[in-house]
Amino acid sequence: MGTPASYAGTSISVDAGLAFGPGGVLFAGNYDDMLLEFKPGSTSPDLIVNLSDYGYPSNCCGTLQFVPPGLPGAGDLKVPSFSDGGWYDVTLSPDGSGTYSVTGVTGPVGTSTPYLMGVFYVPPGSPQFSSPSMLAEEYYGGGTSAYTVDSDGNPNSSGALFISGGDLYGAAFDPLTGDMFFTNIGLEGVYEVQGFSSGTLTATGGNLQTAMIKTAFASPLTVLLSDPYGTPISGVTVTFAAPASGASATLSSTSVVTGADGTASVTAKAKATAGSYTVTATLYGLSASFSLSNVALASLTLSPASVVGGKPTTANTVTLTSAAPASGATITLTSTDPAVAAVPASVTVGGGSTVSPFTITTTAVATEARVTIKASDGTNTKSEALTVKPAALTSVKLSPGSVVGGKSTTNNSVTLNGPAPTGGAVVDLSSSDPTVASVPVSVTVAAGATTSPVFTIATAAVATDTSETISATYNGVMKTANLTVNAPAVASLRLSPATVVGGRSTTRNTVTLNGPAPTGGAAVTLTSGDSAVADPPPTVTVPAGATSATFTITTTAVTSSTVVPITATLGGVSKMANLTVNP
Repeated sequence: MGTPASYAGTSISVDAGLAFGPGGVLFAGNYDDMLLEFKPGSTSPDLIVNLSDYGYPSNCCGTLQFVPPGLPGAGDLKVPSFSDGGWYDVTLSPDGSGTYSVTGVTGPVGTSTPYLMGVFYVPPGSPQFSSPSMLAEEYYGGGTSAYTVDSDGNPNSSGALFISGGDLYGAAFDPLTGDMFFTNIGLEGVYEVQGFSSGTLTATGGNLQTAMIKTAFASPLTVLLSDPYGTPISGVTVTFAAPASGASATLSSTSVVTGADGTASVTAKAKATAGSYTVTATLYGLSASFSLSNVALASLTLSPASVVGGKPTTANTVTLTSAAPASGATITLTSTDPAVAAVPASVTVGGGSTVSPFTITTTAVATEARVTIKASDGTNTKSEALTVKPAALTSVKLSPGSVVGGKSTTNNSVTLNGPAPTGGAVVDLSSSDPTVASVPVSVTVAAGATTSPVFTIATAAVATDTSETISATYNGVMKTANLTVNAPAVASLRLSPATVVGGRSTTRNTVTLNGPAPTGGAAVTLTSGDSAVADPPPTVTVPAGATSATFTITTTAVTSSTVVPITATLGGVSKMANLTVNP
């Protein structure tokens, strides 16, 4: 606060009253009742005020003191009368030139304490002082007494003896330790009383931070140095220290002088070793600590570790040693073959998180490829291998799954478990009996596609139902499906004409199959509901490759109109039609 080093002249006759006040001004009192003010850096008074002009008793000034912050009457200037012990409040007002005008003197107030030469307000929280208190130093043999103070910072009733002995002259305190100092004229000594609340060194910014290794922490490490009353202390050197080994940080300075606001700050940059540690700020017996963490890349995980080319993997992760800084942590990603397996340039782990997923995009390959994926925090690199496999055959689909021999199926296809590579995937086809069901030699799945164009299976007519196996093969993987080739069955029976005069024959009756007849033809069984009236042949043969045949029905004369059902049967299927025979 700019304490002057020396003062010019002896005529000012400063007595025991000496205290720093607002604006860093040093206030002094003398036994002529003069209040002297020294601005910071001055060696002679910048303002002298005669307190007796404002009602202060003549020739009575012995000591003075400002009530510290945190106590009743904080900021008031107290000037006790040496002679009668009365307490007086001196009201100050800034005069615009850095000093303070006296606008009034009020008193006497409080308990009379004669012959005072020093006043010491006890720091709040000091042991044995449960209430706001002061120590009053008496010149003539009374020693130093402890008083509780009223709501204005003046002593209450009678005090309790704190230090015995007289000739005491002046009191001061150490703003860091809170220790009280007083002098004794007779013994010409300086005495110290310890045990009061000390000053504080408090971490006010930068605690509980994380940073990626070899990067700066976002906020400076800041401490506030305050005296026991909470007033900031400037001009004092604070030492900062980080661990010498292991997880640590590089500090911008190891010693910093507190500023006018009582603060001292350093910046910190994380070193290359990950982990948590403490940076300590110290000043004599005071200390403050900062918990910091250096964060690094801990691991890279690929999930799954193998994939069919052309498909992405989305459960890949990078993991940090601890939670990322608030701004996040950027991890660089690379691939040894981005044409096969591509990764984003980087992935950011969000602030407070330890894990972040990322996607790997792959392309279809003809043969298996092994690609190395790397993640780096700039110092540490983690590598994992990704196996990119060619697509494999998963199924062969026949549609329909059964067909009448002699007909073709045209909606058959094969499917892969991933996109076909450049140039397409040629899938070989075969049949267990090509004479019954024939397939093309191969079908090609187009590049990038997973399903082939449809292919045709041609079948031959058969006499009995037959199951044929259709096989598809690609890259050593075979898939099969069964196609049932059915024998033909009767599809319809048509009588022409459907009405005849008894005794005459019908010759354009037709039986039709649902497919071509096999080699040797298909013998269709014919029956009549009344063969005495209408008699078809026992069978009619549909020639090989044909789907229909005609037959004759012979009738006899009747006396009344008669309806005779005619039935055709083949392959377990029957069809019926009625023939009306009239007289």
